Amino acid sequence: LKLTSYPARGSSDQIRLLLAETRTQYEEINISGSDALKMQHSIPFGSGLPIWEEDGMRIVHASAILRHLARKLNLYGSSEREAVQCDMWDEQCNQVLQAFWSADFIQNDYSDYKAEQLKEAYLKETLVPQLREISRHLALNSKPHLVGNKLTFVDIKLLSVLDAINKELPIVLPMFPILEAFHKAISSRPNIKEFCTSGKRF
Repeated sequence: LKLTSYPARGSSDQIRLLLAETRTQYEEINISGSDALKMQHSIPFGSGLPIWEEDGMRIVHASAILRHLARKLNLYGSSEREAVQCDMWDEQCNQVLQAFWSADFIQNDYSDYKAEQLKEAYLKETLVPQLREISRHLALNSKPHLVGNKLTFVDIKLLSVLDAINKELPIVLPMFPILEAFHKAISSRPNIKEFCTSGKRF
């Protein structure tokens, strides 16, 4: 089992967290700069990193890797209905993360004043409505999980998304007590906590 990725959290973070939760042993190779560009022509669909290799398969796209591992490691819900719900939440998390990484204050080097203006606009118009909707759905579940009553891969994915946002916008999570409680519950799981405090997480 081998993960080839950039030496950063990025989209591989959710994969590493899932592998940590399940204590799956694997090899990781980190590639950056010109070496990553040289690999581009040999990667399926020219998709870039990460790549997961297993039993002769090469799987690309972070979400495809995550879903494959979730199926294999029993983190895809307890029924077909829950699996479909997991798929929907996976796409929703992707939308939140894509909007975040595409935000002007992330993409461009603005003055502090301009960056703060852009952050305010992004918060008001995009992020807060997205997180309010996620929080509303979480409130319907008696457990701190997006789907069903036990951990699924989308709980781990949402943790990764919230951590990425919290790093840049630490004021946001305290605005949503249910999301904050969810974050605490998932990040406190023994295997995930061990990984996050081990120095192995970028």
